[in-house]
Amino acid sequence: PNNGNDDSLKLGKMAVLNFGTNCAEGRWNMLEAFAPYAGWILASDLNVGGIDTIDMNPESEALRAGSVMKRCMEQRMSVDNAVQQLVASAQKYWEGMRTEIRDQQVRHTL
Repeated sequence: PNNGNDDSLKLGKMAVLNFGTNCAEGRWNMLEAFAPYAGWILASDLNVGGIDTIDMNPESEALRAGSVMKRCMEQRMSVDNAVQQLVASAQKYWEGMRTEIRDQQVRHTL
């Protein structure tokens, strides 16, 4: 707080908020509420019960958002390029999960 007079830290917008998981956080009211606070918001409207990823191969793990964002930031990519990488990796990740989705009978569309 600013000498106790203001609740805001006045740090400006976040570059990216990532709600692009499969836990149904990407609801319009949630996105609308956070829109003023981020340059980019990634979201998913998928509502699945989760996929067992215990036997996930390292190639798939490398496509997860945390891994992708870490690599992008280590390479000092622009936020726009990092977002493009995140979206592309999410598409590739879910395409690679077709077998798990089918075998675990998870309601999910790609």
